[in-house]
Amino acid sequence: MAAIAAAAPFSARAWVATHGDALHVDELFIEKLKLAALDRFALDGGDALLEFGDEVRADAAEAYAETWVREGLEALEVHAASGRSLRRAPKPADVDALVRVREERSRADGPREQFRENSERPCEVEGFCEAIGLQASLVESRRQPGRDVRLVPASDVFDEKTIDVPACCLDAPRLYGATHDVVNVRKLFDGVFCASDCARAAKAIIIAGRRSRRQGGKCSLGLGAAPSDKVMGFVPFLGWTSAGSLDSARFFVFVHQRCAFLAAKACKLTVSDLRPAACFLLSYSPHDTKHPLASDVASFGSKERGSKASYSYSDAHVDKAQVPAYDVSAVLYFNTIGSGFDGGGFAFVDGDGDTVVEPRAGRLLVFSSGCENLHRVLAVTRGTRFAMTMWWSLRS
Repeated sequence: MAAIAAAAPFSARAWVATHGDALHVDELFIEKLKLAALDRFALDGGDALLEFGDEVRADAAEAYAETWVREGLEALEVHAASGRSLRRAPKPADVDALVRVREERSRADGPREQFRENSERPCEVEGFCEAIGLQASLVESRRQPGRDVRLVPASDVFDEKTIDVPACCLDAPRLYGATHDVVNVRKLFDGVFCASDCARAAKAIIIAGRRSRRQGGKCSLGLGAAPSDKVMGFVPFLGWTSAGSLDSARFFVFVHQRCAFLAAKACKLTVSDLRPAACFLLSYSPHDTKHPLASDVASFGSKERGSKASYSYSDAHVDKAQVPAYDVSAVLYFNTIGSGFDGGGFAFVDGDGDTVVEPRAGRLLVFSSGCENLHRVLAVTRGTRFAMTMWWSLRS
């Protein structure tokens, strides 16, 4: 596969000299575009990068703004080349509208992301309705007010610990007739990645997700069943062209491989026993309806997941009930609660109370996907939480 070359350094002066007269654009306008991009950078979670230092945030803001300006000016060029005249000097809002229209068309006409290796819709799998019903009964039985909360402590160095599954959850029913032995797994690995790796991942998520809609404060970017050579085709689509596209793609390939190794270890398997099922890059923020791409969502209560109904990420659920192919689940955190954000903890909703894992940069949580691990994500109340979620199926 041909390598994707990194974009050359952008020069506003050179661009204006070539295209400025025809498109009624000068360097002042480009500076306005950049300022608009920097304002949007904060809305997209840029301030959360202060956890890693002012220099990291400034570098990410510069890359974000350059990507924004490049695609805006390119949209202007395409618009003019289509034979539509520009009768006046454009405004930043005009450029933003052109880019949105162009992206909607490219998403409709271009390659589609395959989130799951199994293309079969979950609701069409035999036993799906029973699984969703069982999930609903579990949620209802554990809806008591004033539940006990147990926090899982963290370590500053690489460490692994087992989180005990309460006795009341050990004999949870198995879904879809599963007969494998990956059950009752809860494993935590601290210090899996260093601060610089986590900062790099968070920066890439912000840049890639700058034009994705926020559903209830959540932005998700699907990388197929797993980041691999296949993801290279989505590099420009995800917006990494001016931020080291090939390096970013290779980086997430490495991250996923490392997590797969630890997931197999947690389940007492080998990596070859696991088949990647899905992988997402996520950013969670408070639900801000003022964000240009924010969209309201209905809470999952009366509506089933797997249908076209929207849902909140804070609803309790069982992964395998949602997607039958999921056997092993994992969450990798890229920033730390109390620094870049507040809230956002991961809660196992057990029969005797909630076991809460607090997000921490470089922390990996691995757990079996069945009914023993009913869980939810606590709402983010400030800042932005960055993470990578992964699922695997057993090859057997």
